[in-house]
Amino acid sequence: MREEYPEVLAYQILGLLEGGLKTQHELRNWYGMHPEEHMVVDAALKILMIEGKVTMYDIGTDICYMKR
Repeated sequence: MREEYPEVLAYQILGLLEGGLKTQHELRNWYGMHPEEHMVVDAALKILMIEGKVTMYDIGTDICYMKR
């Protein structure tokens, strides 16, 4: 299991979003399979949304994120 701070992970996620829309499922699986790792990804995404760097879309089957 990886141990990174959400603040550090947020900038890695921004790099992934350069390529376009990503689902929450894709981002969580990219980082790891443990529930604790998923919580870190979710926290990083919240940081990015609060900073206005990421937009969230609910497509019904999943939540998607896109860089602003």
